Amino acid sequence: MVNGFHNHIIARLAQYSKGDVLCYNRRDIKGKIVPEPLVVFAFILATLLGAVCHLIVGGGARRLALFLLTGWFGFTIGHFAGAVLAINVASVGVLRVGMAAITALVALIVIAVLTSAPVRERANR
Repeated sequence: MVNGFHNHIIARLAQYSKGDVLCYNRRDIKGKIVPEPLVVFAFILATLLGAVCHLIVGGGARRLALFLLTGWFGFTIGHFAGAVLAINVASVGVLRVGMAAITALVALIVIAVLTSAPVRERANR
């Protein structure tokens, strides 16, 4: 069972190396390299997840930057995990939006908990 799963992972990674799963850039009419529209869409969704989490939890500019980076990182890891494990929850083209959003939300919750200020109780005098 483990060997079959290992072969499945190797086959999926081979698809990535050929560029069959998601192309990150392409050339426009003038020959300039432009990002793939799905990459831009994923970037916008990940940014929105981080910004909404910051809006709900609050904090300063450093915490906003941390939430945005966590949203981008979690979304990327979730997409690749969904592609390698063949989880097609709410996919948009080859972008695994469902798995990516779930992973980004989990990462954002973990970061929000880790960066929250500890509650101090007052000593009764």
